[in-house]
Amino acid sequence: MSEKRYFAALNKLARALGIDSEKLKRSYPNPESGKRLVYSLRGVFSSNEVNAALLEIEAAVGWVETSRFHVRRLADYRDHR
Repeated sequence: MSEKRYFAALNKLARALGIDSEKLKRSYPNPESGKRLVYSLRGVFSSNEVNAALLEIEAAVGWVETSRFHVRRLADYRDHR
C-alpha cells in the first residue's frame, strides 16, 4: 500500500469533484480511511473522471490488483471523458 500513490489518486478525485484537495486529505488522511471513501462514493457519480480516480484509490489501498483488466478499465474511463 503506497501512501504516495494514495494521495496522488486523492488529488485526482478532488480535481474531478471540484473540491479542495487539502480538505479531502484532512478528511481521509490515510489509505484505511480511503477505503471508506471509495465504499461510500462507488456508483454515486456517473463521471468517468471521478470513477477513474476511485479506481486508482482502490488500487492504492490494495483493494484491487492492478491487472491488465483494471488498467484497461481505467483507460476506458479516461478515454470517454
